[in-house]
Amino acid sequence: MSGVPSNDTPLSSSTSIDDITDTLLATQTEFTAALSLASTLPEFESLRDAYLGRKGSINGFMSNMRLLSDNDKPKLGPIVNQIKSELNGAMELRMTGLGVVFPEPPKEDKPAKAKKQAAPEAEFVMDISKLDLRVGIITKAWEHEEGDKLFCETIDIGEPSGPRSIASGLRAHYQLTDLEGQRVVVLANLKTRKLMGFP
Repeated sequence: MSGVPSNDTPLSSSTSIDDITDTLLATQTEFTAALSLASTLPEFESLRDAYLGRKGSINGFMSNMRLLSDNDKPKLGPIVNQIKSELNGAMELRMTGLGVVFPEPPKEDKPAKAKKQAAPEAEFVMDISKLDLRVGIITKAWEHEEGDKLFCETIDIGEPSGPRSIASGLRAHYQLTDLEGQRVVVLANLKTRKLMGFP
């Protein structure tokens, strides 16, 4: 079997897309004839390299792009890709019919990618002038029904809307009787959120 293409047709500087397409179709016919004779893995590998490989005759037609007019240049790539796809499909079909498969290339262990190091964070500087600290009085306090560590308090910080309901994790440090009437500092501009369903 001759698995080597004979892409010897010289193309002139006045080559058109039709000339290259005709030569490509002739090469396709040549490949199909050689493919019908192939039956072993080395023969299929030889065909693949000669016609479909990086330096194969089908890819060689791309070098003729310089000979085409500016209008025809964008047409060559899709034509070459379509013919390569058809030839690959025909080879795969023939190999499957004969029970021949290309061996899987060994997987190379890729070196672990170095994680991108985050840019050093700028030192955090807290602007305490944005904190809304207010002194309030605990008017009522009770133990949270579900939380073992939580007290629930009603704290008056002098707002027209009335006292705030606040939960605090102080049960390990204070007795319930110690809280009512105490003055406390409240950070009044924290975003409201529930602690175990309270408030």
